[in-house]
Amino acid sequence: MLVDRSYNHEVLKASLYARIAFALCVLTAMLPLFVTTTDESIEFTTEHATVPGIAVYLMVYLAYVAITCGEIAFLCSGMTLSARRSGHAWSARGPGMSAAAAILGVAYAAGKGSYLVTHYLSKTDGGY
Repeated sequence: MLVDRSYNHEVLKASLYARIAFALCVLTAMLPLFVTTTDESIEFTTEHATVPGIAVYLMVYLAYVAITCGEIAFLCSGMTLSARRSGHAWSARGPGMSAAAAILGVAYAAGKGSYLVTHYLSKTDGGY
């Protein structure tokens, strides 16, 4: 719905295909990482983020979450501004709340990503 409302119909198909291709690329990168780093002895959490494969897998995932949430925030904020300018304050509340939630998603991904990077670097360089 967001893509349909935000892009004109000439580029709508291309933008949808670009998103599908991006998601497929991310999944293609994540699948071998998941297979090679998962066994019975590894808990797949940030507790074991010093294992390079797990750290890379989680960073790919978090980057995808940050990018998609950022785009959702951008598109929803545009819809919110458009609805407010046209005098539809109630119609602006839904996309406005979605934009706020998407911004929190970006903040979550950035926070987790920075934790993973600092945790990984502190464990690999002999840190405390």
